[in-house]
Amino acid sequence: MSAKDIIHIRAPEYDATTGLDNLISLAEMQTGNFGDEVLGTVTVNDTAVSITVRDMAIALRTLHTIVRQEIRVGIKHGGTLGNIGEGALNVALTFSDLDKKQFPDLCTTIWGVELIQLIRANFSGGVTRMFHAL
Repeated sequence: MSAKDIIHIRAPEYDATTGLDNLISLAEMQTGNFGDEVLGTVTVNDTAVSITVRDMAIALRTLHTIVRQEIRVGIKHGGTLGNIGEGALNVALTFSDLDKKQFPDLCTTIWGVELIQLIRANFSGGVTRMFHAL
């Protein structure tokens, strides 16, 4: 499933975004070495379609960029971070100080924070092993 299809499923309100294909291309260039591992499958028109980690990362980065553009031009949108409330339910979105330091821009939107979680789930830091000589 392409990043554009994922955007259509996750945030159909952005289907008509001006320059969406260019934003997806930019996000693709900015997206690192995610492999083609399958995150899962969805059924579209009675056909199982796979979603890869890379396509999900590209879609999330594109959605993050769209919301950041909206912030710059003053459009109010639920994609910015803060508190989300509906009725008696109120959820505060938080992230670690390490995330703020490593991903300061991504920490500004819900899509960016989801991308951070995807990055954390798919990359592990280097491992150093020290062997004690007898």
